[in-house]
Amino acid sequence: MPQYITAYSQNLIECGDLLSIMYPTQLGEWVHISSLTSYVFSSPKSIIMLKDKMRKTDEESLSAKGITLLALINANLTIDAVTPIFSKKPIRGLQDLKGMRLRAPGKILEEYIWKPLNVNVLEIPISEVYMAMSRGLCDAAKSGTQRLLALGLHEVCRYVYLDSYVSGFTPSYIVCSSKALAQLPKEMQGKILEAGKRVEEIFWNDAYFNPKKYGMSSEIDALNEAQAKGMEIAFLPSDVFERIQKSAEEGIKDLAQKTGEQGKYFAEQVFQAKNKYPSRESAVYNWLMTIKKSK
Repeated sequence: MPQYITAYSQNLIECGDLLSIMYPTQLGEWVHISSLTSYVFSSPKSIIMLKDKMRKTDEESLSAKGITLLALINANLTIDAVTPIFSKKPIRGLQDLKGMRLRAPGKILEEYIWKPLNVNVLEIPISEVYMAMSRGLCDAAKSGTQRLLALGLHEVCRYVYLDSYVSGFTPSYIVCSSKALAQLPKEMQGKILEAGKRVEEIFWNDAYFNPKKYGMSSEIDALNEAQAKGMEIAFLPSDVFERIQKSAEEGIKDLAQKTGEQGKYFAEQVFQAKNKYPSRESAVYNWLMTIKKSK
């Protein structure tokens, strides 16, 4: 993957996209902080505030590599893009997580979220989870609801647990080679930069909140499907939820200390955004509360 940074820098690729967390060595280890943001935010307003504060840092990091940032969007494409846990057994408290065999992506989450909870993270391909659960080798899996349903996990799991209110902020970049851009006429350069700006505006002002309008799937629709298949949906118990949030905050602070000034700045902006919007304004939270009231 690192070769893509070099390819853009050397104008071997003129235009495309990059996902920040895939390039910690090239952009800076501070990008890992984004993996924990979903666990500390309660409102999408925090995500938007963080995006606004971090755009200049992202732009400068890319520019230093000879890459021009055209548009900054969220890899979590929709306001409700949480990644729940499908579990074979109920989770009633912290004690139920001890020794749980969970298939979950991401070394950062394993280190800062799951290990402190004494969860055993399994490194198996997502395509093999159904078989592992059927054979009693895996207790739970974390991913997008639609993906887990497509794998048939509703046939071997009864419970769906939400471990965050929002999706967090994982920067995704639409970029071009700075060399390629500089070779174009000034008028064309301006049009490309303006097009990127327009894409970013459409995403954050409309597409992020109205995914169906742009042909993107909704996590809430997938959760409704899971419920229709007989699955029980809930947030993790409060003691677990609070422990995860605390672990995420501690993880962000630890990463900030390890990743220089950029990491400290990123962490500072995360906590400012969290404190600015503490209310639960999550689309998924509101959806689940509405369901509970209707029962």
